[in-house]
Amino acid sequence: MNKIRLWVAALAVVAAWQVAAAEYQLKVDTDRPAAVYELGESAGFVVEALCDGEASRIGELVFTIDNDRNNRNEWVYRRAPWEGDRVEFALSEPGFAFCRVAWLIDGAEVAAGETAAAFAPELIRQGRPEPADFDAFWAAGRKEAEAVRLAAGDDYARLTPAPELATATLDVWKVNFANVGDTRLWGFLSVPKEGEGPFPAVVVVPGASPASKGPGGHVLEGVITLFINVHDYDPDTGECPPDYPLIGAADRGINFFRRAWLGMDQAAEWLRSHPKFDGKNLGVCGFSQGGGSTLALAALNPNFVFAVANQPALCDFGAESRGGRSGWPFFINNFRDRPEVMAEVAYIDCANFAGRITCPIIVLAGFIDVACAPGSIYAAYNNIPAEGKSIVNQPNTNHTWGVDYNNARAEMVAALRSPEK
Repeated sequence: MNKIRLWVAALAVVAAWQVAAAEYQLKVDTDRPAAVYELGESAGFVVEALCDGEASRIGELVFTIDNDRNNRNEWVYRRAPWEGDRVEFALSEPGFAFCRVAWLIDGAEVAAGETAAAFAPELIRQGRPEPADFDAFWAAGRKEAEAVRLAAGDDYARLTPAPELATATLDVWKVNFANVGDTRLWGFLSVPKEGEGPFPAVVVVPGASPASKGPGGHVLEGVITLFINVHDYDPDTGECPPDYPLIGAADRGINFFRRAWLGMDQAAEWLRSHPKFDGKNLGVCGFSQGGGSTLALAALNPNFVFAVANQPALCDFGAESRGGRSGWPFFINNFRDRPEVMAEVAYIDCANFAGRITCPIIVLAGFIDVACAPGSIYAAYNNIPAEGKSIVNQPNTNHTWGVDYNNARAEMVAALRSPEK
């Protein structure tokens, strides 16, 4: 009897070891490559479970579906792999159905995958109306920032050659600008080495991070590039404040992004006076925080003639009101019980800025983006009145700078350099 028990125990150990040693993979996708559906139309979430590269029929699949990852309304479906490898799901209101599938064996998760389906995304509207004095607030801010630029005179822009950052084709300068609140804004200016110009110019804003110490991959060939950090400290000597996006959240007048965007707007005006600028073709682009900043700048400054916003943050802070999820920095998570603060941050909601954009613009949306929910991006995009707008859907794409953004930037540069413009 003891020998039997030992054999059973040994077999259990071997089985457990085999489960642990096996390589499990779960492929999750929609039944339509574009992953876009009409309201009420069923989307199929399709799964392929692989163990050591072979189709497997053991364990259990748990499908968890919600709208825009808002974690407030969830639908859970359980399937044994042999009972079917898909779940049909539909939304009756515009939005994104996010699906996470977990593969469980003996109650333990051995693999997981995710995908999302869009339902009539062109009908998504922002969750809360814009402030009645939105335009007046920003018009006053622009006048304040312009006065700072003009009063500073030659000290407005301080340039220092940075040969250590130069490339074979671009000269680079460190630059900082006088700004509102007795602050300065820091960045880098890149100018083509070959030819006297004139050249188009592009303002580039980075994603959320401490201040960059160089323009890196943000520079663009064949144009003048002004890369601007959102921060007010010298990147070589200063430190990034913790939770900087929340600075001034309770007061629109000192909001962190008000200072940054007003300063960038005036820096763009300074850039237009550069002797090698062609006087007309000015673009703006950015990813994430930079994507939201792109929406703001393209709205504030009518001199931009092309914009690219890759997975823009800072959109649709009232998304929960429509059952969705807002983009980074997720003000609602910090101020859900403080409606007075949510009323203040509405002045930097880029869904509101979007309604003022008139230049051609390309917006990109990752359907499984954890930082900038695609529903929040569509809420902003659908507000844009510009005839020359387009959106690049990115099914099964998380928060990333990828080939789609590079292609969109190349399209912008080609348009800026086109002799037909």
